Amino acid sequence: MKRIRHQSISNDPVPHFILAPYSFLLLLGQVGHKLAEMKTEVCVGRAFVDQCIDLHAQHKLDSATASMAKYWCTDLQSSVADRGVQLHGGWGYMWEYPVCKAFVDARVQSIYGGANEVMKELIARSITNPRK
Repeated sequence: MKRIRHQSISNDPVPHFILAPYSFLLLLGQVGHKLAEMKTEVCVGRAFVDQCIDLHAQHKLDSATASMAKYWCTDLQSSVADRGVQLHGGWGYMWEYPVCKAFVDARVQSIYGGANEVMKELIARSITNPRK
C-alpha cells in the first residue's frame, strides 16, 4: 500500500496519516468533519499558548493563566489523540502508526508538571479569592 504522509510543524498542527486507497473516506463528510473539528481545536489551543508565551516574555503571565494553558492543552492533546486512534480503527492501536504513539504520549501529559485537577484548583482559587 502506498502511504501518504503530510505533517507540518508550523502551518498544519494536525498530522494526517491516511492510507492512499482509503483517502476517499474524506469525501464521506464524517471523517472530514472530525478532522476539521480537531484542526480547529488545535489552532485555538495554539493561539492561547502563543498568547501565554507573549505574556511570559513580558513577565505578566500569572499562575492561573499558566494553569489554564496546561490543563486545556493537555486535555486537548488527549482528546485529539483519542479521536485520531478512533479514526484509524484497529490500525490505531498498532505501534507502527504514529497515532498510536501520540495516544500513549498524550495519556501522561495530564500528570506531568502537575495533575490537571491541581491546575483546576489553582484556577478556581483565582476566581474565588482574587488578589487585590
